[in-house]
Amino acid sequence: SLFSALVFLPGAFAILVNISNIDYRRNTTGDIMDAHDGSYNRWTPDGPWYYYAMGYGTCMQGGDKCHGCGYGYSWIGVWKSDTMANGTWTLLRDARDDTWPKATYFRVHVVYNKNTRLYVLWVNLNGGKADYAVGTSREPEGPFKFVTYAATGRRGGGDFDIFIDEDAAATAYLIYTSLAAGH
Repeated sequence: SLFSALVFLPGAFAILVNISNIDYRRNTTGDIMDAHDGSYNRWTPDGPWYYYAMGYGTCMQGGDKCHGCGYGYSWIGVWKSDTMANGTWTLLRDARDDTWPKATYFRVHVVYNKNTRLYVLWVNLNGGKADYAVGTSREPEGPFKFVTYAATGRRGGGDFDIFIDEDAAATAYLIYTSLAAGH
């Protein structure tokens, strides 16, 4: 499928950007991006777009675990683009610094906490101490320092999003599916 978005750029003009679920997403060198299960953010109205996404390595289909790639291996990429258009994305870094525990990560989200002025990264964990790991950074580009594990009321937290209320406290809510609740 194809999704089109009107992206407004500084200088009061806009471009049409097509985002496809069929075609590969490519970086500025034309290579296919190892970027999946992520979230897009634009932190300022005229600023660049950020895509925080999982990298799973290059694997052949046919199994859910293999050496150095696929499910069981993951890293978190911070990508940046001025327009979101295919071929304009630059990989900045692995979002994590060296404080993160060894784990299988998937489905990353980043939000901004206006009270602490920190960018907060949430990511699913597969097994281990809790359902999610949380890190913070002063900059949207990271690196994000590991802060804590986050357990949920029902174990087996899966796909999720973070909702930030516009109340004075900017209360944040974790909305998730759970294996324990049958998704």
